[in-house]
Amino acid sequence: MANAPIPAAPLHPAHLRGLGPLNPRQFRRQRSVNDLRVELRRVKHAWHRYRSSRERDGVYLYLEAVFELVSKWKSRTKKAELFTRQLPLDTGKLGLAAEPFAAVITVTSDPGKVHKRTLSKWSRALQYATNSKAPAESLTAFLKKAGGLNRSASMLHQPKRRRS
Repeated sequence: MANAPIPAAPLHPAHLRGLGPLNPRQFRRQRSVNDLRVELRRVKHAWHRYRSSRERDGVYLYLEAVFELVSKWKSRTKKAELFTRQLPLDTGKLGLAAEPFAAVITVTSDPGKVHKRTLSKWSRALQYATNSKAPAESLTAFLKKAGGLNRSASMLHQPKRRRS
């Protein structure tokens, strides 16, 4: 009986784990995770354009992509924690209380290319822009008007000055 077919293993529910129909909540979550992966690829593409560019202001294109993604997902999920939980990252890299901008930068940049101080500076500058930028203004214009990335990052925790 050398030519006899090998009997197929019985299909038990354990074999079908994750393959059955999804309930509406699981379907929405899976769809949103897939949407997030597509958008993260777009931001990663912006990272590669920035790294291959010799332009002085090339980093602003990448940071605009990060800013748009986080802003969109923050408004969609209503909570930053939900957004960062959906990111496919190793929690050891960021710790448990990962800030969304830092999380996206970590996921989309090449490992070892962004120093932790640079990551922190970019993240603080983007947080400052979230709090202070007018909706119609571009991120690049806002950050340049504020004095660049270093100045914007330092402005995050300064109280707003009142005009008299």
